[in-house]
Amino acid sequence: MTKLFNFKSVFLLLSVIAFISCSDDDKSIEITVDTKDITVEIYETVDEGDEIVTVPGSTNEGSVMFELVDESIDGAFAIDAETGLLRVADASVFDFTVNPSFSIVVNVYNEDVSAQSIVTVNLTEVRIETEDITIEVSEIVEEGDELATVTGSTEQGGEVMFEIVDESVAGAFAIETETGLLTVADASAFDYATNPTLLATVNVYSGDISAQATVTVNLIEVIVETEDLYVEVLPFPSQGDVLGTVVGTTNEGEVSFEIISTSQENAFTIDAETGVLTVLDGALYDANINPTITAEVQVSNHDITSISNVTVNVLLDCDSSLQYFEDFVDDLIAIDGISMDYTIDSETHEYTFSLSQAATICSIGYQGYEDDTPYVFEIVNQVGGVLYEDTLSFSSTMQEYISIEPLHLEPGTYTVKRTFTEWEYIGDTVGNVFRLYGEDFPFPMPYNGFMTFEGSDFYGFTTTDGTNRALPYISLGFSL
Repeated sequence: MTKLFNFKSVFLLLSVIAFISCSDDDKSIEITVDTKDITVEIYETVDEGDEIVTVPGSTNEGSVMFELVDESIDGAFAIDAETGLLRVADASVFDFTVNPSFSIVVNVYNEDVSAQSIVTVNLTEVRIETEDITIEVSEIVEEGDELATVTGSTEQGGEVMFEIVDESVAGAFAIETETGLLTVADASAFDYATNPTLLATVNVYSGDISAQATVTVNLIEVIVETEDLYVEVLPFPSQGDVLGTVVGTTNEGEVSFEIISTSQENAFTIDAETGVLTVLDGALYDANINPTITAEVQVSNHDITSISNVTVNVLLDCDSSLQYFEDFVDDLIAIDGISMDYTIDSETHEYTFSLSQAATICSIGYQGYEDDTPYVFEIVNQVGGVLYEDTLSFSSTMQEYISIEPLHLEPGTYTVKRTFTEWEYIGDTVGNVFRLYGEDFPFPMPYNGFMTFEGSDFYGFTTTDGTNRALPYISLGFSL
């Protein structure tokens, strides 16, 4: 019995000692918390709530918690107590020029055990890259016309915005906020005479960071030039006849033409694109009523204009180019056997001609025996009615033309006569004639498509039959 008691007693004693020993081991485990200092770099352009960094923290028992215990700028940061995620709390203090660096002390703890992490946040300055622009544009613009695109970018590749903050002429420009496209807002400001140069200051920004670009717009003066137009025209032209072209040029774009005033309404019309001036109402072109018709033609390039003064002189028939016989003389003497001779003529020499169209006789040409020799010239119609009669003297050395009162002739047959009444003997009647020796002159003979020489005759102081013997060189100056 005694041995058994002792064994039990010893067992119980050992069990108590072991229990006490284990309890002492549990109470000896020490809680530890680990963290470390960190340094980060971020751009200064941040928004509230932006994540910055997660502060490291660990423990050998349980989990750690996080708290901010010190900041170089109060209120700049916030931290998630459970995760240690550090965020922006006050974005306004993230300004490189004021606070290039921040220092934050974070307490990492597990119950009463803690460690501290010093977080250094270095800011990277954000720069807006842009550049000034100088352009040249025509002063003729319209609202909405595109001028230039202001460029802008940041180092981190973020988006930038654009706004006009100053203009040399308020309201002249507009800009697209997102693209920087500069356009015309007020076209009236683009006036070279008033504003040869326009300026705009554009703010390029990202958040609170900005840079400015100066846009210089040099206007190109638009010049419109023209010339006065002087025209001579025969009476009663047909509608649509071209009078001339008003010249108009410009250094930018195209010009247009418009009649803005005229001395005779409905006298003209003008092609707005080409400047070709044409007759509208030919009845107004009467030299006796409207010897001069004028108009002002405005040559325009938008609001830039110049004036061409148009003057149209309506000619009396004899003011225009005349048809003479000189080319006909060359044709005559080229015919075999025909010659022009300065020879004894007769007291009266005449020829008959016909007209296929209306014409006006403006002058008579002849070569006299002496400079002061008087000759009577007559023009009569087919029934002998005298249409013209006058005494004229001509040069003795050349064919001379003397202007007469314009004599308008309708299509028909007429005779021109030259009579010398003051001769003393036959030698005084010398004159130029065309003749074909041994034969009659080859009438009829057409001239220039409007006139035909039908026949001739001479008489006085002789009984010789002068019918068609020679053509006297009496030339007529015609206006057709």
